Amino acid sequence: MKTLKMIMIISSFIFSILSINNANAYNCETGISGKITKITVDEDGRHFYASFGAYEKVPFWYNFQESEGQGTIDLLITALASNSTIEVIACYKNSVTAFQIQ
Repeated sequence: MKTLKMIMIISSFIFSILSINNANAYNCETGISGKITKITVDEDGRHFYASFGAYEKVPFWYNFQESEGQGTIDLLITALASNSTIEVIACYKNSVTAFQIQ
């Protein structure tokens, strides 16, 4: 019984640590970088995200339906096709506002 209780406590601790790490995966931070692996557009067709390096679904500030958003998504698609690396230069409200392709 004591062993079972210890296993439950340890597994709860591990799951809480994993959930904290996953919460940070969506945050925009300057300096993060990696190879682009996926580009996702919301069902509403307005917002889009890129997965790169160890980060999943990082939001981009630009509206997909506006010209700036279209230019941004074109750059990301080109970077994805050429297996390039993205580096975040600036963030605003937890979304990427400036980046460079390497």
